[in-house]
Amino acid sequence: MTSACGLKFSEGVLICADTEMSYGGELKAQGIKIFPYEFDSNGGSRAIFAYSGATHYAKMLIQQCEYVLQRQLPDKMTRQGMLDTIKDELCKFHHEHIYKHPQYQMIGGPDFWLVVALWSPTDGLGVYESSDDAIVEVTDSDMYAAIGAGAMLARYLLHSLMMHAYLKVADIATVATFVLAEVKAWIQGCGGGSELVILKNDGELSGIGWFDISHHCCPAIAECAGSK
Repeated sequence: MTSACGLKFSEGVLICADTEMSYGGELKAQGIKIFPYEFDSNGGSRAIFAYSGATHYAKMLIQQCEYVLQRQLPDKMTRQGMLDTIKDELCKFHHEHIYKHPQYQMIGGPDFWLVVALWSPTDGLGVYESSDDAIVEVTDSDMYAAIGAGAMLARYLLHSLMMHAYLKVADIATVATFVLAEVKAWIQGCGGGSELVILKNDGELSGIGWFDISHHCCPAIAECAGSK
């Protein structure tokens, strides 16, 4: 299991996740759970996928989506066009592989969830969250998506910290690292390092490993989160 979030802010969206992966409920390892793509050759669009749940099934679906999107005509690579493609692949994948699995919705089963960010020069940036074969947009009033074992705690903290969608990059990075630190401290199955990737309103993709996030335990943030 894992925890992943998509946080809307003034300059775009930040996607974050922990890096702990469990195999068979016992073996734990570190792995990448955020996959950014740039489709410069067919429209210049961008996509980020983050997942929680069954690793191989989630990565299989993400790889299939990337394969199909890479081969789309440029006029199909609007944000809405990419979303329609992902909807079709998500639905087909669940009916072919997930719903018929004998351990569907059981511990150790094939279930997974996605946070997806999409950008096109035609219709801009959007953030989406999946559950089974459904995928919905994260609106400005929602401001964030959270999936995985740590989703409930993450949502509780984000409800207190995400007062509006106009935070700057330094603020949203602080919020993200604080929430991940708390989730990893308190939720079994969440741990390891932290991944943070930003997709900006102008389509720029960047990690924020350069950013000083050592202040994620800021007492003011902890007090704010605990006061709600």
